[in-house]
Amino acid sequence: MVLTQVDPPRATRAGSSIEIAGLNLPAEERGGDFCDCVPLDRDRLAVAIGDTCGHGLRASHFGTETRARLEALLLDGCDPGSTLRRVNRELFGTLPDGWFVSLLLVELDARTGTLRYASAGHTPALLLRSDSDRIEELQPTGPALGIFEESDFDVAEAGPLDAGDLLLMHTDGVTEAKGPGRQRFGTERVKRHLRRLCSLPVGLFVARLVDEVRRFRAGHRQSDDCSLVAIKAFELCRIGT
Repeated sequence: MVLTQVDPPRATRAGSSIEIAGLNLPAEERGGDFCDCVPLDRDRLAVAIGDTCGHGLRASHFGTETRARLEALLLDGCDPGSTLRRVNRELFGTLPDGWFVSLLLVELDARTGTLRYASAGHTPALLLRSDSDRIEELQPTGPALGIFEESDFDVAEAGPLDAGDLLLMHTDGVTEAKGPGRQRFGTERVKRHLRRLCSLPVGLFVARLVDEVRRFRAGHRQSDDCSLVAIKAFELCRIGT
């Protein structure tokens, strides 16, 4: 399933243990943000969110190219780090000078809750642990795509998801949204709303968080593309239990 611009956000379940919702709001008619969800086998799936610098038609073109390359490599069986390395190599030299693409690629096992990821300079995803109210940040594991011809991307593991854990993947159009006085929405405000809204179904969670960003802008124009993907775990069935 491809997560695209939908209103209200589209939600889907992977197996019986993961629920996903995504929303893409371009600043213009077309935008450079993209979200994708690619089933890898019966239990595993890859979820990606990307941000092409700039917005509008040109950014949308390069975002579409990046997503197509990404899907082809994932379906070919590449792990997150190798996928980003090969996408970077293919993009280098094709992007205009000064352009780049940030991209976060998460691999989930819907049966065991295992979460691995690689991030090409992307805004850190936020993982709320339901048992402690603790929020972990999934930091970049390599540079943005298209800057260097040869770049390596480590694969990190965030630890297994437990029932109730909520992962929020987003682009910087969320954190950098500007309100009165050009104040930014910011990561800390996202974290506060993540804790406050986490009990909602993921589709409603995404819609409510977007409403909070709009309310913060207080009528000011949306200056950048804005995308979110929320992933919630429940009823996990771990191997050997």
